Amino acid sequence: PDNQFDCVETPLAAITRINGESGNVTFVQGTDIDAPISGGIEEAVKAAQGADAVVLMLGISESEEGESHDRTDIDLPQPQHDLAAAVLKSLGSETRAVIVLINGGMVGIEQEKESSPAIVEAFYPGFWGATAIAETVFGLNDNLGGKIPVTVYNASYVDDVSMTDMEFAPHDSSPGRTYRYYTGVPTFPAFTGISLTTFNTTEDSQTTSEFFFAAGDLLSKETVSVKVTNTGDRTGDEVVFMFVKPPANSTTGLIRRLAGFQRVHLAPGQSTTVPFDITTTSLSVTAENGDIVSAPGTYTVEFSTGPVPSDLSFTKDIHVTGPTPVVLERFPRF
Repeated sequence: PDNQFDCVETPLAAITRINGESGNVTFVQGTDIDAPISGGIEEAVKAAQGADAVVLMLGISESEEGESHDRTDIDLPQPQHDLAAAVLKSLGSETRAVIVLINGGMVGIEQEKESSPAIVEAFYPGFWGATAIAETVFGLNDNLGGKIPVTVYNASYVDDVSMTDMEFAPHDSSPGRTYRYYTGVPTFPAFTGISLTTFNTTEDSQTTSEFFFAAGDLLSKETVSVKVTNTGDRTGDEVVFMFVKPPANSTTGLIRRLAGFQRVHLAPGQSTTVPFDITTTSLSVTAENGDIVSAPGTYTVEFSTGPVPSDLSFTKDIHVTGPTPVVLERFPRF
């Protein structure tokens, strides 16, 4: 009622609480969000050099972004780049630092990716966010295994794409938008993420490597099951994705799209099987006029735990047959 938020724990308070009474937590404000503080970086470096572990809280706030308050660039504010560079350089090759990002929209962190041993993307984490951050930093988060839901572009991305250009597919000088169309090299691709344990994913029961559907057939379905095993020594989470890649002769510019995902929580040595249904709807594409169609061609369905080739478990080829595309859902026309 009084617009106070004392009931919301801060990450500093959560880290101090979990560190325990016998521990010592030193806080230094090295910089404001977008402006340097006189002597702040020097104090932060001094504190970091005397600490067993360093947590660098970086990011932006509603002062930088919000409804009717768009950013003109996507870079992390320069004073924070300077702070991170100084602190991480002072630690040399030691791996006792972690960056925690607090932000709504993504921020450009190319430099920090190269110099930081670990980065935790917390976004705007909500009421229990401080506890989640602190438990993750201390290795106490048994649900650890998140994947980022956005593409993290380089800061120069705003120079490649006009922010008034809403076209997703690559065109002219634009490399495209989102994981579906972006042809550039991002800082982190969408769906990047790690766990504190390791997993093995395989096809649960070997089925044919290819399936056939008739264009527009809404009744047929094929189910593919993925076996996930926790091969590490900690409890953790993994996410299995099903991506669809369009036919090679597609002219939409689409690279691939997410058609399904499942998250699993496994103890060491534990296995589970997750099923994925493949239908003509799974394989549908959006035509240039906005209609969602079932189009003839050979689609590749990828089962993966992330965005890079090493995350790929296996694929299936799906042949959609028929003379012409079949409209599954028309785009509204007024």
